[in-house]
Amino acid sequence: MKAMTSEASMLIYFLLPLFIMTIGFEFSRQIYKNPLSSGMSRLNYFISKYLVFIIVAFSQFVFYYFFVFIAGGIKNGFGHASGTFVGKFAGTVGIQFVEINAIFAITVLVMYLFFSTITAVVTTIILPMILTVVIDILYKHEWLHKFSFQNNIDNAYFATYSNSALFQLILVGLGTIAVCTILAYLTFRKRDL
Repeated sequence: MKAMTSEASMLIYFLLPLFIMTIGFEFSRQIYKNPLSSGMSRLNYFISKYLVFIIVAFSQFVFYYFFVFIAGGIKNGFGHASGTFVGKFAGTVGIQFVEINAIFAITVLVMYLFFSTITAVVTTIILPMILTVVIDILYKHEWLHKFSFQNNIDNAYFATYSNSALFQLILVGLGTIAVCTILAYLTFRKRDL
């Protein structure tokens, strides 16, 4: 279980095709114009697409950890979960879910800025690497570590956060989600069909 939580950032790469299917496909084919020209508001379109992706991402987490538990149970036997484990696991998955959605909020912003699925996918792959290099260079700036979303996903189970550090980590993730989705919507709203 512990090993698989440290590998959860690979879900980014499993979510990329699902991102393209839920949000990006209509942009690559430019068929997003159909629902908009038939009377659907841009806000409803944007929210529906983003919420579908959030549900798909949540489902991906459920399937991932379900199979981790099944495989671990088959290999090591099924025991009982202590209250400490359940709390630690819930916190870990919560952090991972917020952080992975922060990464994809940036991806959504890039997609709506450039209307290019390729640019969005490349950004999703390269951004965590660039952030890691920048954070390693500027290691004295502790606040930058909160933006290392992929590292935060991998270290969520093993890190021991104080309540204030955990709050800041989640706040940065949720803030990134909010800022990027608002900017993406504003960009989409102003774009000509």
